[in-house]
Amino acid sequence: MKNVALLVAMGFVFLLSILFFNFRLETRIQTDGIYVRFFPFHKSFKHYSWDAIDQFYVRKYSPVGEYGGWGIRTGQKGEAFNISGNQGLQLEFKDHGSLLIGTNKPEELNAALDKIGQLAF
Repeated sequence: MKNVALLVAMGFVFLLSILFFNFRLETRIQTDGIYVRFFPFHKSFKHYSWDAIDQFYVRKYSPVGEYGGWGIRTGQKGEAFNISGNQGLQLEFKDHGSLLIGTNKPEELNAALDKIGQLAF
């Protein structure tokens, strides 16, 4: 019985590890808005239109202090999609909601915003 329990526990840890290694946060900046998908939780991209966004900017943040960690989180400053790091694209919506999208490539993010004519402020 002890061997069976050990095998079940090892199988569970193995499957959980596979799940964690497959986490991906994909962000697309396009002329009609921002698209974001946190795979495997979001099967398709969520679209945030430029018309719905009041302001946006790249900023440093404290994942644990502001949102309680990494993942799909809700904190005092709104929602966050983040996997690692401490930089992200902060979206402030006209309906007073907010979303932080984590990034490990803030320079590329600013370049993409500049390329389509949406400069972060």
